[in-house]
Amino acid sequence: MNTAAFKANDSKSQLEYIEDIENQLIDDDNDIVDATFCENCFKILPKYLQNDDKAVRQRSLKILEHIGTKDFQIPEDTTTVCYSIILCLTDQRENIKSQALRTLTSLLSVIPAGFFIQQFDQFNNNFSSEIRNELISYINEKIDTLTINDWKSCMLLIATAVEDKVENTKLIAQVFSKNQDFTDALQQAFASLPSSQQKLLHQYIDASGIEVDKSKSMISEIVETPEATIAINSSAFSRKSRNEQMSEEDGLKLIHDSTAFAPFLASLSNDVRDVFDDDISKLLLSTLYVDRLSALESLRTAFKPPKKFQYTIDIMLKWCGIQFLMRQVSCAQAALGLLLDNLQEGIKVSKVELTFIVPIVLWCIATKSDAYSDLLDALKFSSKNSDYAYALLKSISLEHSAIITIIFEELGKLDDLTSVESQLKDLSHNRLKIISEPAKQLLFSIAPKGVDGDGNIDTSDPIAALQAQIERIRSIPEFIRNQREIFSFLFSLYEDQPTDERLVRYLLYCTYAFLSEPTLISAIENQSLVALFNSMLNFSLDIDQKFSEPMNAIGFILVTVVPVFSLYQSLIMFIDKQPERITRQTFVYNVFMTANSLFCLDRVGADLMMLRDYVKDAITRYGDVPKEDLRPVLYKSLLTETVTLDQQRRMTSEFFKQNQSVDQRIVGKVAMEEEYEEPPEMTVNDKLIFVKIVDKIGTMATKQEGIQELIQFDQENKCNNGAINAVCKLAPMLRTELSQYLSK
Repeated sequence: MNTAAFKANDSKSQLEYIEDIENQLIDDDNDIVDATFCENCFKILPKYLQNDDKAVRQRSLKILEHIGTKDFQIPEDTTTVCYSIILCLTDQRENIKSQALRTLTSLLSVIPAGFFIQQFDQFNNNFSSEIRNELISYINEKIDTLTINDWKSCMLLIATAVEDKVENTKLIAQVFSKNQDFTDALQQAFASLPSSQQKLLHQYIDASGIEVDKSKSMISEIVETPEATIAINSSAFSRKSRNEQMSEEDGLKLIHDSTAFAPFLASLSNDVRDVFDDDISKLLLSTLYVDRLSALESLRTAFKPPKKFQYTIDIMLKWCGIQFLMRQVSCAQAALGLLLDNLQEGIKVSKVELTFIVPIVLWCIATKSDAYSDLLDALKFSSKNSDYAYALLKSISLEHSAIITIIFEELGKLDDLTSVESQLKDLSHNRLKIISEPAKQLLFSIAPKGVDGDGNIDTSDPIAALQAQIERIRSIPEFIRNQREIFSFLFSLYEDQPTDERLVRYLLYCTYAFLSEPTLISAIENQSLVALFNSMLNFSLDIDQKFSEPMNAIGFILVTVVPVFSLYQSLIMFIDKQPERITRQTFVYNVFMTANSLFCLDRVGADLMMLRDYVKDAITRYGDVPKEDLRPVLYKSLLTETVTLDQQRRMTSEFFKQNQSVDQRIVGKVAMEEEYEEPPEMTVNDKLIFVKIVDKIGTMATKQEGIQELIQFDQENKCNNGAINAVCKLAPMLRTELSQYLSK
């Protein structure tokens, strides 16, 4: 920005400098907004705001709104920028007034409200009723920061609003006039006010009896302003701003949720009026199909420079998407033709734009016409491979068999699916074969050669063998058929007690990967899992402490899948052999306490009493022990868990009995006992799902999603809050948050 920018007087030159500023702001990583940048903007843009050109005003206001979100030191002189923004509030074009209000709101976070209020008097007669509503609300929000001079500047606004022709505006002003802060300021300033204002406001000097907080809350909601109109006017910066307001769910909601249309159309109408000139805007938003067809013909000419279409593509995709879903075939065909003509080389569609339009196009292909397939090809051509794949998979939630078939056919045409490999793995476990089978085939197609099938293990180089197995497991675990051979290989390595750090690292990684896959671990017998657990207990005592995290992660899975009695039997026998080596930092202690926390989740079945007797016997065996011995802590904690679970079972059984009808009681005790059954043992797959949910909860980015999945998991598996209690024991800080979810 330079002197030439400040001296620019014509709209064309000013728009060039505006675009230069937008290009500097568009890069999120470019920390351009500093004191110098803001000072220059505050000098140049106020002059541009005084230009009556709609594009110049709207884009200048948008830049100032963006600057208001940044943390910077405001320039000493803000009078001109405040004046110019208040000037824009008197603009007859509704979208300019709406944008000026948004800019004012943004800048109020960095510029004191009084700086703006001092400009009210000179523009008061030009304010519309709706703007007066807004400004009184701003005064009310900033009331604690106003000086007596600020109050003097807004008295005329309030006096005028009191006599406004619009009843809502008059009511808002009358309610505000009962505010104690206002009456106090009025009493101080009354003598210095013009006689015309004194006449209007005299009645409020002695107003009292309404509490300040109450009067603030009585100010009603602002009447929604009419939609905007503006000349053809957009840029990369504007498009990016609109993209940030889009949701990935918008397109899906329009297909399934009829209530989504009204708010979506309201937002789209605003954007249309912001970008296109008044005549085209009216035609695009008309309810008459002939008007919309006329608008499309005009746009074919307007989009001759590709840049014009590129900067408005988000709006056109949304507008065309609406036409596709409506019943007017001629408009849908014309909209389809417009997109096909303009989605050419050099035009790029963003990820959020794709996730909006792709579900709608797929829906139209499946339910209306194959002609939309050409648009799908054009969208693929005009977008990133990863974004297109993501948008396709997002559309699976439509749960339409024809659409699902098209999705996987399209994915099969892509050269690179690595960006959605994790989603494909999740889909490969889907209960619907129409989803799981093609997902597996795609995984197979992108897997490195030689990772499928039996894949003989060459043990001459253990590290290379582990790397090969990790690659196989990560790629297509569903196609691995030598699960037992892999497991035996891992078990043999633990038995050898390796010390090489690199070998240990790959061994732990491969073990975790293997145990995390239901298709692999389900082929391993419980006896073999117990043997592996015993081997890991021995291995853990001499392993470097830096491997404790992956060891505990493996331990968590084993605690979840190994039968509970066998698990504790192995732990107690191991601890009794060498209690002096067990500390709170060891793998054994961590696994034991984790198992205790998860005890309320396990379906112990008939093993409960046997386990209770076993731990009682273990407690009597150790007798008097040193203070450092952790067996009393571990064993008594386990005994408490068994007693608690037994009591819970009895209470649940009693509850069922008490709630049986009189007729059921007559049947007899045996019949009643047969009616109450313990929930069935969880499958390995269900247990591993629980492990993944716990991982999600432990990651900040997926915590809320994990909590919701945990509650659903608890209900579907009839855990009676057992799964939730287990997680709360693992992470007590979550108990309050989970209670909030359960109370909803």
